[in-house]
Amino acid sequence: MSARCYKIESRAKDIEVQPADRSDFATSAGRKCAPDLVLSAPGWSPYCIDAKLRELIFVRLPENVDLSLAAFYSVTQFREAQELVAMPLDDLPGLCAALPEPKLILVFSIGRCGSTLVSHLLRQPGRVLSLSEPSVFDATPFPGHQKPLRLSPDLLRHLAQLHLAAAKTTAGTLAVKFKSQSLFIADSYVTAFPDAKYVFLYRDALTWTNSFFQFLQGIGFPENMDRDSRAIHWNILTAEHPMDYLGRYVDLDADHVHLDRLQPVVWTLYLETYLRLLAHGVPWLA
Repeated sequence: MSARCYKIESRAKDIEVQPADRSDFATSAGRKCAPDLVLSAPGWSPYCIDAKLRELIFVRLPENVDLSLAAFYSVTQFREAQELVAMPLDDLPGLCAALPEPKLILVFSIGRCGSTLVSHLLRQPGRVLSLSEPSVFDATPFPGHQKPLRLSPDLLRHLAQLHLAAAKTTAGTLAVKFKSQSLFIADSYVTAFPDAKYVFLYRDALTWTNSFFQFLQGIGFPENMDRDSRAIHWNILTAEHPMDYLGRYVDLDADHVHLDRLQPVVWTLYLETYLRLLAHGVPWLA
């Protein structure tokens, strides 16, 4: 196995909630390290996958930071990380060979519907390790970032093992609350984890639209969107779902479209995706 460790010297992101990326950190020159460092030493946790280099990135946080208490797992990692380890994905089978496979509760949602609260309610020290939006599971694109790696069943299982093992917990169950866009790849999780418990959280269209509108305003997203910002908004929230779906409801040739015209379409797509997956056998608890 080969792994390299780096000291984090600075960090920068446009928006803290965007998917984790290796480029979030400027680091020192790397040094070789033992791959099992991320399991034997305290404070390490998986951060993201570098799809281009096919490496899993771990970060080390201070020992007093409990990621199971974080509202957003990867945001806390970004703020607190002190060191970084890069490990080839090909080394994961050997690293995980002796690790237990946790029971799983997988929480999907349309966002802005109380999923963070549900994630914390699932937390039971010593029994259930519950994590809110660990970015390493994301396989959805984000503008300006490299295309994500397709998460194979084996890779997903290794990621679940590593999150449980790195947390140094006696819990046998791992609960993961995903970003809303992960709904569009939920079938990948069903293939990898047929025995997991699947939860789907949603909210009525009007209050969801109002909540999302306030959130987007808070991060500076334009209210009246030109074609470029409209495409960015659609691609982020729908994991690059074809825009002809949006064209059923909105004039794609219009120079500007108000945000309140797009949000109900996104809500409809989320609910239609849930119903499609339900019809194909995903055992949702909605």
